[in-house]
Amino acid sequence: MQLKDGPLMRMSKKPGVVTRTFFLRLAFVGWCLLVTMQIAGLTQASLPTANGEHIEVLSATQLSGSSVVRFEVKIDYEFPGRETVWLQGIGTLPSSGQLSYVVQGREIVFRAARSGKVIGSRGITTYAQMPEDGDPFPSTLQFGPPDLPNVTLSLPLPQAKASVLSKLADSKNPKRLTLKGCRPDDEGCALSPWTTITDPTEHIQAQVSVMLVYQTDSTNKKSTVFKIFYVGRQAYRGGSEWSTSLNDSIRTLIQNWIAQLRNTILEDAPKQGGF
Repeated sequence: MQLKDGPLMRMSKKPGVVTRTFFLRLAFVGWCLLVTMQIAGLTQASLPTANGEHIEVLSATQLSGSSVVRFEVKIDYEFPGRETVWLQGIGTLPSSGQLSYVVQGREIVFRAARSGKVIGSRGITTYAQMPEDGDPFPSTLQFGPPDLPNVTLSLPLPQAKASVLSKLADSKNPKRLTLKGCRPDDEGCALSPWTTITDPTEHIQAQVSVMLVYQTDSTNKKSTVFKIFYVGRQAYRGGSEWSTSLNDSIRTLIQNWIAQLRNTILEDAPKQGGF
């Protein structure tokens, strides 16, 4: 077969040399592509598959007083498709849940069984300390006017007060708050301590305190009116103090949290108006 004169042929006056060079280069490129595909296949096969395993360190505090590195941690974990898992330092656990415990070393390791293969691990990262909380309760003078509608419950004051305060203190309530009287002899006001509402890993932490003021409805002695006051504050990890001057994102977070709290603690209660 005779090659027609073209760009490749014009590169040399020896057509046979050009033809051999062209096919040798073509063969070399093909071999490189084949090797690359094989290496890519091996690399992909060696990567773990995504089966929905989840390990999250919610908080981590390094413990002092020992030459051994230890952390007090809270973790959230999930291993779909398994009934149990084995956690190094703890033992057999359900395949999902949350757990607080002390880790020796800097890594959390899960196995399929005590002598089984490692199915998940997570290194431990510590976070800068927060400023001191100070007095656990704010002064009632820090609370501004309420920006939520009053709520009127169709219960006399003693029953309404007991219903709301017990619902607030219920451990099943995600917006759980424990309140005390604003003053020792106060019958119509209850105050919560500063309560953190941000994830422990967040760089900016937010706290809120709630004050409930309640009294018998002036138009119906068998009903009780509740006013909800709140104050928030924020601090940066590694910072020196808490501040009641809030940035926009923290202010919105607190407002949403209070709105959810209001709906949660007063739902299913006999009520009229305000909702």
